[in-house]
Amino acid sequence: FTVDDLTDPDFDEFTATLYNAGKEDQKLKVDFNEEMATDGKYSIDDIDKYTVGSYVLSELDSDVSLKVVDNGKGIEITIPSKADDSDNGIDLKADTGSTKSLKIARVADAAGNYTAALSGSVKINASGTVDITKFEATDVDTVEVTFDDELKDFDAEDLIVYVDDNGTDGYQSQGTADSTIDVAKVNTELDDDGNTVVILTLASDLGYDAKVDSRNVRIATISKPESKNAYNEHLAAITKADGKYTAQDSIVPEIAEDDDDVQQIFAYDTNNNGKVDTVVVEYTETIDSTTVSKHTFSADDISVDNTFVSNKGTAAEAAVENGSSSVDGKYIVVKLDETDSDLPTDAEFEPDVAQSLTIYDLAQNVLEGSTELLPSINPAAED
Repeated sequence: FTVDDLTDPDFDEFTATLYNAGKEDQKLKVDFNEEMATDGKYSIDDIDKYTVGSYVLSELDSDVSLKVVDNGKGIEITIPSKADDSDNGIDLKADTGSTKSLKIARVADAAGNYTAALSGSVKINASGTVDITKFEATDVDTVEVTFDDELKDFDAEDLIVYVDDNGTDGYQSQGTADSTIDVAKVNTELDDDGNTVVILTLASDLGYDAKVDSRNVRIATISKPESKNAYNEHLAAITKADGKYTAQDSIVPEIAEDDDDVQQIFAYDTNNNGKVDTVVVEYTETIDSTTVSKHTFSADDISVDNTFVSNKGTAAEAAVENGSSSVDGKYIVVKLDETDSDLPTDAEFEPDVAQSLTIYDLAQNVLEGSTELLPSINPAAED
């Protein structure tokens, strides 16, 4: 079923930014933060709706124009300055303090909900810079950089991906320098909010924890970035290595593979009674034990007695444990019911298993459950 949008737009949620104040091509952009009505009585595309200070925009003698932008989520108002029109232009200024000089009459969103008040006031902000809002590793060879606006002119040379060898506040290129990570490929796209996302394919792999040998991976910029948005706002130079510039671990855990791409799933007869009683699945990183239960794995048609996480050093060491999901580790141990008649008396048996339920790593990245049957390797059968 569908859920109708019944929430009224709120003037307090609107923002406005002044570009090229008092200069050529002076513009005022209003962001409504949702798709708005662009026709009808409460359309945002109506010059009569807008007043700046004492200026009723529809009454100005200059060539004021409106343009709907951001797929209906914003309006761009071109208001000629004196540099544009020496006779009729006006020079606007951004608001300071608590002043809100932009007044907007009642408008509606695309679903037809309109503002409760007949009009509201919005603070006019000065133009500034484009900032990075998120930096995340989505795979061992891929990082994504999200900005707070669309970059109409992007220069990949502005960005530096590096390993924080020094643990300092920012990228160190001199002295004991931080290690840079080469970029093999660059792609860009827009997210649902119309902001630029840059996808960088790295020339060398990170760990599954989004680090390099336990050291943080971070993003920095050159001192004077060239990238800019449609309003000539440049990408802000990064001088500090705070949290949002450290790679967030968004890498989904996977079943580990050897150099021949064979999944590391092992079957053992741990009590040497001629029956395989344990299957151990190795993952690429530590699994959150609280997300594992008896039902996480199925094994052919054989009943499962217990399933838990092990932090032992090898699969063979994990197999001989009789634990519960109280520790985090990279091995999931599946104990089979030896009394089940479907379990053959065969110490070299290699059961197929399926990760039936979802599991999480420590960063809460999700590996979804599946019905796919995965073959196991029995070391006894390989001898």
